Amino acid sequence: MNSSELAQIESALTTFLNPSASHTLNAEQIISSVSSSPTFFNSLLVFVTNEQASPSVRLAASTLMAKVLEKESQTLEKFDLNSLKASIVGIVTSTHPPLRNQIEKSMEILVKREYPLRWPGLLDQVVDMIKNAKETKELYGGLRVLYNIFSAFKREVDEKRKPLPFLIKQVFPFLENLLINGTKNVSPDFPSIINLLIKIFYSTIYQQLEDSFSADSIKIWMFGAKWVVELNPANFGIKELPSK
Repeated sequence: MNSSELAQIESALTTFLNPSASHTLNAEQIISSVSSSPTFFNSLLVFVTNEQASPSVRLAASTLMAKVLEKESQTLEKFDLNSLKASIVGIVTSTHPPLRNQIEKSMEILVKREYPLRWPGLLDQVVDMIKNAKETKELYGGLRVLYNIFSAFKREVDEKRKPLPFLIKQVFPFLENLLINGTKNVSPDFPSIINLLIKIFYSTIYQQLEDSFSADSIKIWMFGAKWVVELNPANFGIKELPSK
């Protein structure tokens, strides 16, 4: 790890949190300089994952990560992304809004640019996580990552949309069983799971209804959507459905 690079990033993050016009400009110049380093994301990851750091520092680091990934999205091959790709799934599943929201922006950018050619094990990793979840929290975290994967192709068309039919065939039979079983579950935790499953489905049909869905599959997902619309949260001992 480059100690000089870490020190520069820490200085910039601190300035962003206590801004003035001149200091902010200086911080942006620092970031512009260090963000060209191949190890930039490795260094930034130190601040994102440091649970001893203040939430504001972690949020600033995760926001910066998403911004630089977006800016450099066409030239990501110049960076060492191995540590980031190895860590980001776990970060999404173990953090809470608003930090998670920023990390998910980075996740979607990475999926668009790296999956499947340079990130072939991603889907298997996430599906295994979901299938082996022992608690609702773990299941929800895994589904959040899966939602990020599908959302990455939500607005894509033509060639850029090609991974979507493969993803649907690999994952949706399991998701449909999860949806059916979930609508029979009276646990207060499960409405948020069903809500997220419907979001995943919606992300796949945002541009068009894929041929990968059979008529029976469509019926299952329409039933799930109807279940969410008609849900009375009071029956589950909760006041409202979470939106995130």
